[in-house]
Amino acid sequence: MGRQPIQSHPAEPRTIFILEDDAGLNHLLQKKLRQAGELVEGCLLGHEALERIKRLPHCLLLLDFSLPDMTGPQFIQELLAQGRSVPFVVITGQGSEEVAVEMMRLGACDYLVKDSHFLDLVTHVVRRVNRQLDQQRQLAATQNALRQSDERFRLVLQRSPVMIAHQDQNLRYTWVYNPLPDFAPVALLGCTDLEVCGEVSGGPLHALKQRLLTSGQVVREEITLQFLNREVSLDLTLEPVRDPQQNVIGINSVAVDITERRRQANEREQLLTQLKETLANVKLLNGLLPICSACRKIRDDQGYWNKVDYYLKKCSNLRPSHGLCPDCSRRHLAQAPTPPASKG
Repeated sequence: MGRQPIQSHPAEPRTIFILEDDAGLNHLLQKKLRQAGELVEGCLLGHEALERIKRLPHCLLLLDFSLPDMTGPQFIQELLAQGRSVPFVVITGQGSEEVAVEMMRLGACDYLVKDSHFLDLVTHVVRRVNRQLDQQRQLAATQNALRQSDERFRLVLQRSPVMIAHQDQNLRYTWVYNPLPDFAPVALLGCTDLEVCGEVSGGPLHALKQRLLTSGQVVREEITLQFLNREVSLDLTLEPVRDPQQNVIGINSVAVDITERRRQANEREQLLTQLKETLANVKLLNGLLPICSACRKIRDDQGYWNKVDYYLKKCSNLRPSHGLCPDCSRRHLAQAPTPPASKG
């Protein structure tokens, strides 16, 4: 199953909150931004703004550096103390670029200087910052979705016998996930199979991957290798990694540890072999069995009449033993002569 596409949700409207103590300028800014289609609120004092911003989950703050009841940095610190991190654009007077730099260090998205171009620039700056904030929010959502997807991927693989890896054109591991229990990913990175496992164990695996680099064709094979004095059976799938010019520049591999599955299959095969050998030694009697009604002899397939015990011995693995049933025992005893009475 492929990775699910990340869904993009429309951004919620963001309110532009103007905190400027000059009432006339505050009014002009609100009018200008409303004409540009923005949602706008305004305020003259910092403490009042702190309360009103609590009701705005998404807003962009236009913040005057100097307020009657607090400074711009103090206002930002008060917001942080409330657990709010609000994006803001700082507004400074002419010749106050050093103040703007200070506010940028506190996290300002941009700054505006109250000069002759101020009102002409405010709409452009607000739109640019809004686009940046939307991109940042989308990027954060994408990264979060990728983390969740990777976590699900990790949880699925960590208890499975599947190893996934990438090797470069020199067959050195550059990425390994869920390696065999005998190996840590760090021990594999930068190494080839020959360096990790030695010539005897790593040679067949290295040769298989070298063949793919040459042919460029997908390889699917079951192989058995010797790792640390134990045999490991792998169901191996190798796929080429290509550059834009379709040259093979590496290998992606998926290896499934089938050691236990193969061991169980071998045990089943041995059991079936033993069962077949046992059945081969079993002789079955079936069909009609001709028995003489007088002497109780049985006729075999060649037409000869045989005693019951001889027939059973010849046609099966039975070994008859002889004795008397209770009825015959009583009959024979009844026919036996009575011993003469002793003279006393």
